[in-house]
Amino acid sequence: MLVQTVVLGLTLLLAPLTSSLQPGPFSQIVSGEEPGPRDSGTVSPAEAQKVIAKQAEAVIAALKHRDMKQLQRYVHPEKGVRFSPYATVDVNHDLVVKAEQLPALLQDKTVYTWGKPMTAAAPRSN
Repeated sequence: MLVQTVVLGLTLLLAPLTSSLQPGPFSQIVSGEEPGPRDSGTVSPAEAQKVIAKQAEAVIAALKHRDMKQLQRYVHPEKGVRFSPYATVDVNHDLVVKAEQLPALLQDKTVYTWGKPMTAAAPRSN
C-alpha cells in the first residue's frame, strides 16, 4: 500500500510540472505573491523542491484522511491520475482516473487491474 501511495502521490504532483514550472490553470502560487511584470514565471530548483514538498504533504494528508475532494485539486485536469506499478509508464495499459471520478472511487466495488507482476501472470488489482 505504501508503494501505491507513493506512486499515486508522485503522479499527482508531477503531472502539472511535466511541461515546465510555469504557472498554469492547475498550479498554485506557493509564495503568496503574484508574479511581477519582470517575472518569467519560472522558479529555481530549490523553490521547485519546496513547492513539490508542500504539495506532496497535502496529497499524503488527503490520502490519509481519504479526502477525495481535496485530492481532486492535485489531479491534472486533462490527463487525470495514472496508476503504474512500475517506474516506467505504459500509456497503453496503465489505469487512468479522471478528477471527477475520484470522489466516488472509495465506494466503487469494481476491481481494477492496473498492471501485471513481472514474475507472475496474475494481474495486480486494488
